[in-house]
Amino acid sequence: MVEAVDRRKRRLGQPSVVGEAVFDSTSTDYDPRELIVRVPGALLVVQTDGTMRFPLATMRRVCRSAAASQP
Repeated sequence: MVEAVDRRKRRLGQPSVVGEAVFDSTSTDYDPRELIVRVPGALLVVQTDGTMRFPLATMRRVCRSAAASQP
C-alpha cells in the first residue's frame, strides 16, 4: 500500500492522506500493478488480470484513509 500525503497538512496536525494505492504483491518493481486506487470522491478496483472491475463513487464515511481514522 502506498499513500499520497500532504506534508503541509501533516505538519499542522490535520488529516494528511490525500489518496492511496494498493499494489499486487506478485507484480514487480518494473511493472507494478495497481489493484485499488482511492482519491477523494472515487475508488478504482482492478482485477489481477489488469482489467478494470468497476469504478466506484465513494462516500467519505465509507472510504476513508487510514490517517483520517487515527486518533
